[in-house]
Amino acid sequence: MAGTIEINGTGGIIEGNLGAADVNVNLDSSLYFDGNVNDDRMVVSDDNTKATGDFGTAAFSVSFWVYMPSTGFTDSDSWGSILGKGYTTSAPSGGWSFTRTSTNNSIYFTSSRDNIKDVDFIKMCYLFRLCGSGINYIPKDNYGSPFGTHGFGNFWVVNELNKGLVDCNNWINIMPEKKFCDVKGYLLPMIKGGLYNFIQNESKDLMINLINYIKQPNIKGINDVVDYGNDWLINKGYKRQNFVLTAFSMDMAEYYPNLVNRDSDVYVGSNAKKCLKMILPNKKTNDALRYLCDITGGHSKPYDMEDVACDFIRYIENFQSKHHIKKNNGIKYYNNVLK
Repeated sequence: MAGTIEINGTGGIIEGNLGAADVNVNLDSSLYFDGNVNDDRMVVSDDNTKATGDFGTAAFSVSFWVYMPSTGFTDSDSWGSILGKGYTTSAPSGGWSFTRTSTNNSIYFTSSRDNIKDVDFIKMCYLFRLCGSGINYIPKDNYGSPFGTHGFGNFWVVNELNKGLVDCNNWINIMPEKKFCDVKGYLLPMIKGGLYNFIQNESKDLMINLINYIKQPNIKGINDVVDYGNDWLINKGYKRQNFVLTAFSMDMAEYYPNLVNRDSDVYVGSNAKKCLKMILPNKKTNDALRYLCDITGGHSKPYDMEDVACDFIRYIENFQSKHHIKKNNGIKYYNNVLK
């Protein structure tokens, strides 16, 4: 083969023997994000028409390469959407987006979550945690996966989501007075006046205050959000909601790492403390969590490890309710192994 082969555009694959031919590679240059908050992004058309550059309304996939320096970017304003639809600035504002965190060391995908506005999604996270995180020890026969024995299905809002109701005010207005969640009583916070009255009369104000606090410009730690919520409760004459607010704050770090720092310390629950004391008795709790993150590859965050430590205690204590034993025809399971 003689002559010159020239490759243009975004790249390709060459197979076979090219012989003595010269090969010139003239690929499109890559984009360089220099930290300018006004232009460090690619925006997809927002009219659901493929002809104009949108991906349409059917299922689609997106892939691209991004080089992240090991030290991250140095400009404090260099966070925001890298590639997104319906994003008019680099700050997240709707649609979907691949977004760079404010600490510039990770990228995450965020979307409109099936048309639920961010404010309602955040409220849903708090209500879900307030109502016991969907934990239920009574098996159900009238729910299909994943709304069965435990999980999101044991929370009245899921029924409203299935009806297309995505507004928190609607959820609260039609909330049943009884059986709005199926959990054991000890999992629910002890609230004067009862949980139903608290949700109806106080929760809206608390949720708005939490949202306003989280969305302030400076990124928050998980414990900062917990402390803020507890201060609000104490000022109103209520007891702290440590478990509820910690789980809620972890949700915020998971879904909004640009607002709540995934790498921050966490308040450790009683089961997690028991686990950490067993395996790392000479380390303080958050030091132990970070040590576990490090020795397992550095892929997990402290709030992940806190959850794992809790699960370990549940596992070794083999808790099974009488309802599950009955459901399993009297069979008891030990450490997930039938004896």
